Formats: sequence, C-alpha cells, structure tokens
Amino acid sequence: MGKKPVIVIAPEDVNDAFGIVFIMNKEYGDCIREAGGIPMGAGDYRAAADYADFGDALLIPGGPDIHMARYGQYFTDSAEIASFSNTRDDFDFALCEAFLKAGKPILGIGRGAQVLNVALGGTLIRNIGPHLTADCHVTGHLGNTYAVLDGTPGVFTHKNGVHKIRLECRLEGKTIEIAVTDFGKGIPDIPKAMEPLFTTGGEERAGLGFAVMQSFCDRVTVRSTLGKGTSVTLQKNLLRRERTHD
Repeated sequence: MGKKPVIVIAPEDVNDAFGIVFIMNKEYGDCIREAGGIPMGAGDYRAAADYADFGDALLIPGGPDIHMARYGQYFTDSAEIASFSNTRDDFDFALCEAFLKAGKPILGIGRGAQVLNVALGGTLIRNIGPHLTADCHVTGHLGNTYAVLDGTPGVFTHKNGVHKIRLECRLEGKTIEIAVTDFGKGIPDIPKAMEPLFTTGGEERAGLGFAVMQSFCDRVTVRSTLGKGTSVTLQKNLLRRERTHD
C-alpha cells in the first residue's frame, strides 16, 4: 500500500476567553480521510515552510474577506473594517506562499481561491452586480497565468502564449450562473473530455477539472466548436439545503 497523502488544512480563527484560537473544520478532515488522505490542521503560521515540507498539498477553506490592502485597494466604508481578520490573512498567505514555493498543489475554497489569486499577484472585484460581462486577455507568467478583467488581474490555468477569453456572471434570484468562453481550438469529444482523470496535458495534469466543477455546481454545460472555441457554463442554486442523515 502506498503512502497516504498528507493534506494540510489552513485553520479558522475564533476569539474566546483565552484569546485567538485556531480550529480546523471537522467536515474537511472527514472528507480527506474518506478520500484516502491524512488531514493535518496547521497551528502556527511561523512554521509554514515546515508544513509545506511535510505536507503533500494544502487546503485553504472559505471565510471572511481578505484585507483589501493586500491587493492595493482602500476602504470605502468604515463598516468594512469589521469584516477582516489580519490574523487569518497572515496565516493563509504564509501557508499559500510556502506551498507555492515548494511547488505543491493548493485547493482554495471561496476565500481560499481569493487568497491564491492575490498571492499570485492578482486582485479582486469586491462587489459584483447581478450581471457582469468582460473580455479578458490571458498571458503566461512563471508557469501560471493572469487575466485582465476590466483592468483587474485574475488567475487562470493556460500556459504559454496569449489567449482571449470572455467571462459572464449573472445572478437571477437565488441562482448564480458563470459562463467562460475561450476562442481556442475546441474540444473534439466533450463526453470523453468530461470523464474523470481524462487529460491531454500529460502526467502533470490530474484530469479532474470537469469533475471538480460538477461536484460544486448544480449544472455544468459545455458547448464547443472545433476551430472556434469552447464555452463552459456553471450554475449554482444558492438556496440553503437541509442536510439529510442516513
């Protein structure tokens, strides 16, 4: 039996009678164990390099907003101050930068995806209206890529060269829809491309892109025309669903 991967989980911070306490979300640990991994909650941001050396991958969970000064913006309302946690920011960015330096995988959920974006030099659009459309240009940089969205960088996954994509976001009632369209060579066999572990990117790719999208979304629609490009539309119902127990 091979060695089980150790997944380091960035902690959440809470204030109690003893001051700031770092905790790990139990559900993330349960999911990692069920998938065959070993969850390890991080407890000291000063040991970020050690976690990156010992762990095989990093999970950064969701949480409060990132302090806007980290991506070059400023307060517009004094009420925003209460929504930040500098302690959480310090911890998440220390871990993220250590794992990036080590060249190890990082999964960001919600806030975690924003941390990864900012750590790679991107910024954030803090308030998005019910409908956003923007053309983006993607250029390679240090094996990752950045896109310019109305002057705002975002992180994408193309390598080498310059690519144009179109991003559309809509919020209708309680359903959010995100459509990403590229103008590349297209996908010859969509059902095959959506199979878990299928990849044309060689051993360095896991082939789980569509599987991850489907696990987080209520509906994933893919349309593609050879020689013209591909459009992927993600839909998510934001209504809270009651948990069921067996």
